[in-house]
Amino acid sequence: MIKLMTYLHENGHRRVGYLGGKEFYHSGKPVFDFRFQYFKEFMYFHDIFNHDDCYFGDLSHQDGYRLMNEALKKEERPTVFFCGNDNMAVGAYKAIYEDGLKIPEDISIVGFNDLTGSKYMVPSLTSVRVYTEYLGEASVRERVKICPIIQLK
Repeated sequence: MIKLMTYLHENGHRRVGYLGGKEFYHSGKPVFDFRFQYFKEFMYFHDIFNHDDCYFGDLSHQDGYRLMNEALKKEERPTVFFCGNDNMAVGAYKAIYEDGLKIPEDISIVGFNDLTGSKYMVPSLTSVRVYTEYLGEASVRERVKICPIIQLK
């Protein structure tokens, strides 16, 4: 996430928007969103955070569409939006297309999760790849360090 934000900053994007979602455990407790936390920290560090450019929904195509439509109503808006997942990015693409804007000429979109279908979007979606298999493996190995009764093959 930091690499992405650095890349965007180095390429002249000073106003970066965020389309994200709130997730909850079955208990109702909110899931900590590292994506938004790193986004916010980077933007604060560079003194360019604008809460008005952050929109939250439920990480669906529908909310990506709805939230992007909301953002597009503003006269001054970000040059790029980071979407909490590729589903939201799909909805954002549709809203941008319907508004008569072009990606990336008028506005840029970055997704998260690098879903297989994102490469078939026009233009292809830039997306952050998450190596979930590696993360799962690493967390199991850490758990084994804590509880050595478990044997790994």
